[in-house]
Amino acid sequence: HYTNVGNLSSIRKTGLLARPERNAQQVGPQLGRIYFGDGIYTSNNPVAFSGYGDIGIMVAILKGKTSAHIVGNLQNTDTVVGNKMSNCSKGESSDFYEETVLKRTTQCAPLMFFTKPVFPSDDQVFLDSLWMAHCRLQTLLDRFLNRGVLTIPLRVPPPPLHFYRGL
Repeated sequence: HYTNVGNLSSIRKTGLLARPERNAQQVGPQLGRIYFGDGIYTSNNPVAFSGYGDIGIMVAILKGKTSAHIVGNLQNTDTVVGNKMSNCSKGESSDFYEETVLKRTTQCAPLMFFTKPVFPSDDQVFLDSLWMAHCRLQTLLDRFLNRGVLTIPLRVPPPPLHFYRGL
């Protein structure tokens, strides 16, 4: 999750909040991205959405009842998974731009803040360090919250060059 540095004090006090919770507590921006509806937008990719803020937050998520993004009523789901950059007309997609939108604050726990480099796609050391932190945190989460059942994190590669054609 990316945010602006000015939001960190509030996030440290209240956690990441979905819009209804932000409105109720009168904290943070009242508007935000809503392509997949109200919620806390997260991604497995530390590069794809870095334009949404200058601070990255690595979070632990509890997906709950999940639905792929579809047009229509999603009131009975806790989580929406979607990819607004997929090229549906050509049947192409890329995990590079997949987002997970959590509908409730209780589904998200901020674990670590990081400052992105100026050119994160060019800074392989940064990306490798962030990936190692992700793997280590996942191991701890599995040990203490998942009864030792291992989750194997998948590193998201950039999309193939032909993915960008026709977008």
